[in-house]
Amino acid sequence: MKNRDRKKVLVVENDEQVLAAFQASLNDAGFDTQTTWSAREALSVLESERFDLLLTDGYLPDLHVSEFLERVGRLRTRAKIVVMESPLPRLSVARRYQGLGASAVMDKRDQVAVCRTVAACCRNASQELVHKQ
Repeated sequence: MKNRDRKKVLVVENDEQVLAAFQASLNDAGFDTQTTWSAREALSVLESERFDLLLTDGYLPDLHVSEFLERVGRLRTRAKIVVMESPLPRLSVARRYQGLGASAVMDKRDQVAVCRTVAACCRNASQELVHKQ
């Protein structure tokens, strides 16, 4: 796959080991992956670059994930959004994330399922809210 044909994914995760693991898995799966550990840095990157998907942790050290999703929405990015939490939030919280633009809410401990969901979202597959352990 040519570099320009690769789907771009921005991963926002505050745990360096988890961040590195997702970056390696997504790169191995053929994605062009960029990473950041903070919401504010991610917002800055999203203002200047186009991404096909935003993969974010549900806990960010500098901004609550709901506020982060609201700000992402104001950027009018076309990137699909997958939120990862561990453990999974209550369904009502996952629905709130959906209302703020998330396509899926996943248990980040299941890296294989998260990567499959990223691939499905990037294929423009019709996604209902995914909330699974």
